[in-house]
Amino acid sequence: MPLQNKPIVFCDFDGTITQQDTFFRVFQTFIPDVAATICPAIGRGDISLRVGLEQLISHLRTADVERITALISAQPLRPGFEAFLEYLSTNKIAFIVVSSGLRFAIEKRLAPYRPLIHSIHALDVDLSSPFMRAVISHNDAGEAVKKADVLIRHPASTRIVIGDSISDYTMAMQADYLFARDRLFDFAIRNDLTAEYFDDFYDILQKLSSMTFHVAGK
Repeated sequence: MPLQNKPIVFCDFDGTITQQDTFFRVFQTFIPDVAATICPAIGRGDISLRVGLEQLISHLRTADVERITALISAQPLRPGFEAFLEYLSTNKIAFIVVSSGLRFAIEKRLAPYRPLIHSIHALDVDLSSPFMRAVISHNDAGEAVKKADVLIRHPASTRIVIGDSISDYTMAMQADYLFARDRLFDFAIRNDLTAEYFDDFYDILQKLSSMTFHVAGK
């Protein structure tokens, strides 16, 4: 699907497409002692998201790839996700996943919906050693995946962002329309960003279907 000058939806995965934050649940399940120290430090802003994720991932055993994938694959998706993708496809609006989570697990969880997803941008890991290593190609000290850069690289008539947490802050700043919940919604309020709160994808679908810009994607 040619994307230039068409609306595009950019959507987080963990805690947005999934009902719970599956990424941090992986750490709490497989490396609970490490997670108990690093996860709160990320939340408080004591260390950057990039540094925290690099440290956490470095403690995950490569031998646990299948167990990690199974854990994420078992997590329920937020209600209305498939209906939302069908609506976007019908209206020729591209759907792009932008996540700081583990690509191998996200690709597996979203495999049934992949024909309706334009692309997935997520964190790659090196599995060639006993412990995983985050593969990060940029020099930004703050983010593991530069979400705002993904938006900038995709020319769109309208940027629609959906997210829930701190990893979505920079992406939200680039949005024309923002759908947010939890920490991202609080961030939007603090920074005078216009945001629609959502509980599920039916909420977003109802709002988008009442807007006029979606016609431009046809």
